[in-house]
Amino acid sequence: MKKKKVKKCILVAPWITLDLETIKEEGEEPYIIAKDWLEVPLNWDKILTHINEITAIISDNDPYHLQVTEDTFREHGTKIIHEHNKGHINGEAGITELPSILNEF
Repeated sequence: MKKKKVKKCILVAPWITLDLETIKEEGEEPYIIAKDWLEVPLNWDKILTHINEITAIISDNDPYHLQVTEDTFREHGTKIIHEHNKGHINGEAGITELPSILNEF
């Protein structure tokens, strides 16, 4: 079977880790939800063999965003798009449209 490569992966409000403050504020539920992602390290070499380009769209006031996430993505060649005042970029933050994502297609 021939392996195929993804042309582009667009991540909206991505995160790599949770900080202790988030867990204290919101309880253990975010950790339980994210446990599988948090406990298995990302194999960037393998990821990058399957994806040509990664774009991450991040809001400047996302309560779950840590600078380490942005730094890690940038270290691996990810294009970062900063949005202003869009929270976690989801319906709960009142975001139902994201025009900047259309420019990535």
